[in-house]
Amino acid sequence: LSVARTFGVVPWRSLVMITHDVADVFLEAAKLGVYTKKKTWSNSMFAGFAITFFISRLLFFPVMILNCAIIEGAYVVGFNWPVHCLYSGFLIVLQILHILL
Repeated sequence: LSVARTFGVVPWRSLVMITHDVADVFLEAAKLGVYTKKKTWSNSMFAGFAITFFISRLLFFPVMILNCAIIEGAYVVGFNWPVHCLYSGFLIVLQILHILL
């Protein structure tokens, strides 16, 4: 996050944070259902979390954010800009972690 702020790529950082925070609402609601012993609520919220996680991190993130940051961003800032390569590398590692975990 500090790399994004330092080198002025805050819109990418904001999109990454929004993409990750969308699914957290359902996860917290599912945890609330577990704590209050409401199994139906908990299961439905966890299903919402799983669907939102899949859509936001495995579909939206690579198609919209990685494409914008790596492919289109390279044309804007140039292919040899070191910060672009570093930040693109971080985004690729994040996508690999989404797939593996």
